[in-house]
Amino acid sequence: MDCITSIEEHEGPSEINRYNRASILTVLGVVSFFVGIPLTVYHKTEGRDTIIEENSIYNKPLKLVIENEDYTQQLKSVLEKLESDEEVVVSLLDRWRKANYLVNESVDANLYHDEAILSYFHIIELICEIYSKGLRVDLEENIRDYVEDFYKKNFFFNENQLESQVNSVKKVFTEVLIGRDLALSHKIKFVLNKFNMLNPFVEYFIDSVIKMRNAIAHGRFTYQEKLSWPLPPFFFMSNESFEILGSLNFLTARLISCYLGIECWKKEWEEVDKDLMPPDKLLERFLTNATEFPELNCISINESNQYHITWGTIFKHYVSNPKKFKIEKIDMSLKSLFINSTVNESTAGDLFNISVILSDSKDEEIQNTAIKNIDLIVQNRWYTWSNKRDIYSYLEKMNVPPIWYLSYLKD
Repeated sequence: MDCITSIEEHEGPSEINRYNRASILTVLGVVSFFVGIPLTVYHKTEGRDTIIEENSIYNKPLKLVIENEDYTQQLKSVLEKLESDEEVVVSLLDRWRKANYLVNESVDANLYHDEAILSYFHIIELICEIYSKGLRVDLEENIRDYVEDFYKKNFFFNENQLESQVNSVKKVFTEVLIGRDLALSHKIKFVLNKFNMLNPFVEYFIDSVIKMRNAIAHGRFTYQEKLSWPLPPFFFMSNESFEILGSLNFLTARLISCYLGIECWKKEWEEVDKDLMPPDKLLERFLTNATEFPELNCISINESNQYHITWGTIFKHYVSNPKKFKIEKIDMSLKSLFINSTVNESTAGDLFNISVILSDSKDEEIQNTAIKNIDLIVQNRWYTWSNKRDIYSYLEKMNVPPIWYLSYLKD
């Protein structure tokens, strides 16, 4: 990469680095966004500073090809947007690059996970601020239309009376229904809806991430008596950061792409969207009356489906809220699905987790099936944990230690 700048006669060549740094960071942000790797100045293998005559400067042809796919046209779109809105574009790309860098530097010990979540959220908040004015205008227009329609139908005002009454009442309605500031969740969902990215699963994800972001941003006690693998170097606030960070990465990448007007990261985000957690209300409905979900059976519950209800997501909901999703409730609703589920290498990961939970079931048939599943999966080493003890450490940390499984480990 060649970076060219002008310096004054009294300045030495070393000043070139200072003048060029902003341009270099901008280029790194653009390239990192396309390749998905947080490139930094530390990746430089060699470089040199030279002084050249102005008439010897020439432009090289622009081209970007990644894994045999040509991104040149999309790169041109980004550069055009960069010219018209430099401050916003550079800020978005730099935040995304930094967030990914923090994740990579965390290795397996979530060293900078809290900070990475905040960096991703800076991207979301910045994009929301750009579009939130449009949301407020839309809401105020909807309120005005509603008030006007109400007085037209019920009070038969003429045009002058109607205008006067609507103007006087609209302020009160606006204050009650909207308030002075829109909630962050409303802004985010408005933007996601604008870009055709919103659905019930994304809504639930956003609500969950906002709670985590608030806990990190506003601070809380971080002490935890028991921790699970991988062991962190510091106490942390984001308990589920390993799962959330991956989704946040692709969500923010797709949001930036939509803002830039390009198609990058669309397929990746759609894949992430398929595996987002189902809302707790949806899972409650399923556990209350599984017949409402005829598409879910002992096969489909082991794989991605339209409801996002799988043994994996049931396990996560149970761990997050064992009082709402009690073992007895899962027993009663899903006995047939569980005992008829086939254990093989592809289904073993989620079935192992839910079987550890259901090994404490009071239903003898369910408990025996769970124990049989555990024996088979452990024997073949099909579990997704680094070893069979880690799931107990995790559940113990989450305050839902399995009783039977502990005795199994001791034996």
